[in-house]
Amino acid sequence: MKMAICRDMIFSLGMLCSFQAVALSREDEICAQASSASAQVKLTNAGLIDQTKVDNARTEIKLLASQTIVDGLIQKVFHIVLHESGGRQLTFILGTRYGADECPYDAVDIWVVARDLPLPASTGIGNRGSPSS
Repeated sequence: MKMAICRDMIFSLGMLCSFQAVALSREDEICAQASSASAQVKLTNAGLIDQTKVDNARTEIKLLASQTIVDGLIQKVFHIVLHESGGRQLTFILGTRYGADECPYDAVDIWVVARDLPLPASTGIGNRGSPSS
């Protein structure tokens, strides 16, 4: 069972619970991709990814929660995994709001869940051997 943010509590308590991801509608997919592009700029500026190396065709997107805030304004929460061409991954939760004609409506919220860390070759970690003495 996957762990993610519970639909009924995300906007008020931010608590975790078990859930099954919802299939994306075409509208959700378009909005998630546009919001992901905005998030990639923030993540690049923070030094977490190299936006020029992201393979957008391999980006994994799952809808975690959806809620109508006011008439015509909807908040959605997505689980996104970005893949860089070198094999590195960055997993994050993306909160976005959108209206009838605009996605994202305003700034996106990003919570990084996991990322691959580059390790220097001298550590010996992942190099099938121990470091030289």
